Amino acid sequence: MPKKYDLLLFDLDETLLDFGAAESYAFAALLKKFDIIDDGTFFTTFSLINHQTWAEMEQKLITLDQVKVLRFQRFIEHFSLPFEPRVMAFEYLRKLSENHTEIPGAMNLILSLSGNYRLGLVTNGLSQVQKPRLRNSGLELYFEHIFISEEIKHAKPSYEFFKLVFEKFQNPDKRRTLIVGDSMSSDIKGGIDYGIDTCWFNPYHVPPKFQPTYTITDLSQLADLLLEED
Repeated sequence: MPKKYDLLLFDLDETLLDFGAAESYAFAALLKKFDIIDDGTFFTTFSLINHQTWAEMEQKLITLDQVKVLRFQRFIEHFSLPFEPRVMAFEYLRKLSENHTEIPGAMNLILSLSGNYRLGLVTNGLSQVQKPRLRNSGLELYFEHIFISEEIKHAKPSYEFFKLVFEKFQNPDKRRTLIVGDSMSSDIKGGIDYGIDTCWFNPYHVPPKFQPTYTITDLSQLADLLLEED
């Protein structure tokens, strides 16, 4: 049987690379840089603030440029810290770009798919962070096109983001395209809204808000799923 999909679109953070590890690394370096002693709540609070700020960006309530500084403005105000948000933001992004911890099985998966499928990388993120992480992880070599929301001026789950992706790939058949990602709000919703099949990477068994085409809890399951479709 012929394979069902020609084009596979992959999210980056928490799908192929461990953003939580990068965030922990960068935040620890930030605290050291500014001589801040964590009372045990700083990182947890920042993670919540960061998540909420990115969610506001996905909902088009704020811009990506605002995300960079606003999350630190809110963090500083929460703990009444005597620092400049822009300075902290710059240092954090610099350290964030240094970490490229892999989600288990990510490189093996991409290697197994390369050559058999067209591969695209679709990420909501900042160029100065994502490009070094992709380069240093070795992943960038295997993607035909890489789409970073800051560069294309649109973010998942917007229709405009996916429209630009499809135009770059010369408008492939939507029925033969699959997006793989961990985010229900950006990857899965974006894929559903654009009319393509979706594969939700859900290692923590979170209840779904939308119904993806497929759900996997380990990246190795995607290879098995695609083999079944061949």
